[in-house]
Amino acid sequence: MGVTSKPNSLDMLINLARKAYVVFVNQPGRCFLILVSIAAQIFRVHLYDRSGVIHSRGYNIHTNADLFTSVLCFLTSAPPEDLGYDPTFTYSGIVP
Repeated sequence: MGVTSKPNSLDMLINLARKAYVVFVNQPGRCFLILVSIAAQIFRVHLYDRSGVIHSRGYNIHTNADLFTSVLCFLTSAPPEDLGYDPTFTYSGIVP
């Protein structure tokens, strides 16, 4: 997750790409990675896989609170395989 009070910038996107790169290098079986960024009260969802990235359009947290809550609920309660976790890793504390 990336959070800043500044508007969405190239620096944030580069930092998110670096985080994705580190995850993919350390988890070779990882299928994809979902990241959320919040910049100046605008949130975006970023879906990385090994061939590239897709960025969602920006949504204001205040006017789209229901959408933001739904995204957070999914990311905290979805089964690990729906979040792209490497099936060869053992995750403690996560109930499949």
